[in-house]
Amino acid sequence: MATRGDKYEAAHIAASIMSGEFQLWGAVEDGKLIAVGVTRILNHPKKRVCQIIGGTGDDREKWQYFIAQIEDWARAEGCQETELVARQGWARIFKPLGYVVTHVMASKEL
Repeated sequence: MATRGDKYEAAHIAASIMSGEFQLWGAVEDGKLIAVGVTRILNHPKKRVCQIIGGTGDDREKWQYFIAQIEDWARAEGCQETELVARQGWARIFKPLGYVVTHVMASKEL
């Protein structure tokens, strides 16, 4: 079964970060990198959106609130919204942070 994770390889993400299309984020605690994330800005006809492409790290409870820094940056960049596509379990984690589920994405390999 294919998953969303099969759309990029590390080299694709690295090239997009180097070109400035994607932004790389790191959450640091006590001088230790505890998580990383990747974003990009999308300019839709009616709205500028910061899309959180992905993130990972150990001990999620320690780093999930670093998303506020991404949101602050996105506002400064003129974004009116942040969005992400994640597994359903993330909905309960992001709900206390003000996120609401607006759509469900399904995919099918062709």
